[in-house]
Amino acid sequence: MNIQSDDLGRPAPLAVDTRGAAALLGVSKSYLEKLRFLEAEHGPPFLRLGRKVIYRVSDLERFAESLLVEPAGGAK
Repeated sequence: MNIQSDDLGRPAPLAVDTRGAAALLGVSKSYLEKLRFLEAEHGPPFLRLGRKVIYRVSDLERFAESLLVEPAGGAK
Protein backbone atom coordinates (compact mmCIF):
# COMPACT_ATOMS: atom_id res chain seq x y z
CA MET A 1 0.00 0.00 0.00
CA ASN A 2 1.53 3.29 -1.04
CA ILE A 3 -0.54 6.43 -0.63
CA GLN A 4 -0.05 8.81 -3.55
CA SER A 5 -1.16 12.38 -4.15
CA ASP A 6 -4.59 12.78 -5.70
CA ASP A 7 -5.41 13.79 -9.28
CA LEU A 8 -5.74 17.46 -8.29
CA GLY A 9 -2.07 17.70 -7.41
CA ARG A 10 -2.58 17.87 -3.67
CA PRO A 11 0.05 16.02 -1.64
CA ALA A 12 -0.95 12.82 0.13
CA PRO A 13 -1.87 13.42 3.79
CA LEU A 14 0.71 12.67 6.48
CA ALA A 15 -1.99 11.63 8.94
CA VAL A 16 -5.68 10.74 8.89
CA ASP A 17 -8.45 10.37 11.45
CA THR A 18 -10.02 7.03 12.36
CA ARG A 19 -12.49 7.17 9.48
CA GLY A 20 -9.70 7.88 6.99
CA ALA A 21 -7.50 5.14 8.45
CA ALA A 22 -10.34 2.65 8.18
CA ALA A 23 -10.91 3.61 4.54
CA LEU A 24 -7.20 3.24 3.70
CA LEU A 25 -7.02 -0.19 5.34
CA GLY A 26 -10.39 -1.38 4.05
CA VAL A 27 -11.77 -2.09 7.52
CA SER A 28 -14.56 -0.57 9.59
CA LYS A 29 -14.07 2.39 11.88
CA SER A 30 -15.36 0.27 14.78
CA TYR A 31 -12.70 -2.38 14.09
CA LEU A 32 -9.93 0.20 14.50
CA GLU A 33 -11.59 1.52 17.65
CA LYS A 34 -11.70 -2.02 19.04
CA LEU A 35 -8.00 -2.49 18.29
CA ARG A 36 -7.26 0.81 19.99
CA PHE A 37 -9.19 0.05 23.19
CA LEU A 38 -8.99 -3.72 23.60
CA GLU A 39 -5.97 -4.91 21.64
CA ALA A 40 -3.65 -1.91 21.33
CA GLU A 41 -0.55 -4.09 20.90
CA HIS A 42 -2.08 -5.67 17.75
CA GLY A 43 -3.26 -2.51 16.01
CA PRO A 44 -1.52 0.30 14.18
CA PRO A 45 0.20 3.00 16.24
CA PHE A 46 -1.84 6.16 16.75
CA LEU A 47 -1.46 9.67 18.13
CA ARG A 48 -3.81 11.28 20.59
CA LEU A 49 -4.22 15.05 20.24
CA GLY A 50 -6.50 15.90 23.12
CA ARG A 51 -9.61 13.85 22.36
CA LYS A 52 -8.77 13.45 18.67
CA VAL A 53 -7.05 10.29 17.46
CA ILE A 54 -4.98 10.34 14.30
CA TYR A 55 -2.93 7.74 12.46
CA ARG A 56 0.22 8.52 10.48
CA VAL A 57 -0.15 7.14 6.97
CA SER A 58 3.37 5.68 7.16
CA ASP A 59 2.34 3.70 10.28
CA LEU A 60 -0.77 2.41 8.50
CA GLU A 61 1.35 1.24 5.56
CA ARG A 62 3.78 -0.52 7.91
CA PHE A 63 0.86 -2.12 9.81
CA ALA A 64 -0.69 -3.41 6.57
CA GLU A 65 2.66 -4.86 5.46
CA SER A 66 3.02 -6.64 8.82
CA LEU A 67 -0.21 -8.54 8.10
CA LEU A 68 0.99 -9.91 4.77
CA VAL A 69 0.69 -13.69 4.55
CA GLU A 70 2.92 -15.43 2.04
CA PRO A 71 1.56 -18.60 0.39
CA ALA A 72 3.14 -21.81 1.66
CA GLY A 73 5.11 -24.07 -0.66
CA GLY A 74 6.05 -21.44 -3.23
CA ALA A 75 3.22 -22.37 -5.63
CA LYS A 76 3.63 -20.96 -9.13
